[in-house]
Amino acid sequence: MQQKSSDDSRLASRPPLFARILGFIIIFALLIFGLTDYFKKSGNNFFTRLSQKDKASPFKYHQQARSLIDKGRFEQSEEAAKKALSLDPDFYRAYMDLGQVYIAYGEYIRAEQAYKKALELLKQAHSGHHKYNIEVAYYNLGYIYELEKQIDKSWENYRKAYEIRVDSKSEFWDEKKYKILKYVKENDKDKFSEYILNTTALPDGFFRRKEAIQKNLYKRDDLVIKDCKEYLEHNPATFYAYNIYGIMATAFISKGDTDKALEALEKVKECNPPDSYIPWIKYSYAHIYYRNDDMEKAVFYAEDVLNNHPDYERIEHVRTFYNLLKSRQKESVPTD
Repeated sequence: MQQKSSDDSRLASRPPLFARILGFIIIFALLIFGLTDYFKKSGNNFFTRLSQKDKASPFKYHQQARSLIDKGRFEQSEEAAKKALSLDPDFYRAYMDLGQVYIAYGEYIRAEQAYKKALELLKQAHSGHHKYNIEVAYYNLGYIYELEKQIDKSWENYRKAYEIRVDSKSEFWDEKKYKILKYVKENDKDKFSEYILNTTALPDGFFRRKEAIQKNLYKRDDLVIKDCKEYLEHNPATFYAYNIYGIMATAFISKGDTDKALEALEKVKECNPPDSYIPWIKYSYAHIYYRNDDMEKAVFYAEDVLNNHPDYERIEHVRTFYNLLKSRQKESVPTD
């Protein structure tokens, strides 16, 4: 009887079935609310990734902007980034893209504003996923202030980037590639300041690269080569060295100096250019060997582009050039 009384008391102490179900519903609702709130604050979440599949999503325009930056097509990249912001004014990646574009233009005030806005949005997100992007933003602000000889601001931003670095062994912090990073890593502001004051960077930075592209369109090859050499001398850490050497190669091809063009293309390859740049390199080889009357190699490289890079933006040009090469190759075969 005592055991039964104990069981009855436990049953009596349990809440009614309805109350238990209601409790589960409340707990479930709170869980869903909490997860939704977390996802809204995170810039790299499931719902965001779903939206990125939309053709008109900000992320799609960001991808376009990045691809266009890699190809040196800054005006179109700026347009793509602004389209992303028209869909989502708080899309930090678009501001990062605009920062790159404005550095390329030499418009440092606008570049500074873009990176500061990106940092503001990144910090609001409170997500560990964004640590690398915060590092990049601080790093590029340091570079902007360096070009403007604003030593204190440059030092402050480089140091912030280094202190939150994601991978200290990455090329991002390779002091052999960029001497100034040695002083940042060693926390030696005096040598850092001395280096900036005694090193003459181009006053308009990356803008010279844009000028070189424009000049190349007008066949002012000597000026292009001069600008590119000057740019590389004063900006050894540029992420776009491969593109600068590519511009030089094009200018040398235009001048008919195929030996120098081949040297420039070798420099391009040493810079580990993005995959999107590979078909252009091969196409350039085809042009060089054509000018050297080496039809076999010229046909080989043009054919390589046609077979392995069908999505290359200038594929129709390559096809036309390939047909020309084949016809010339036939003409060069002696007949009995």
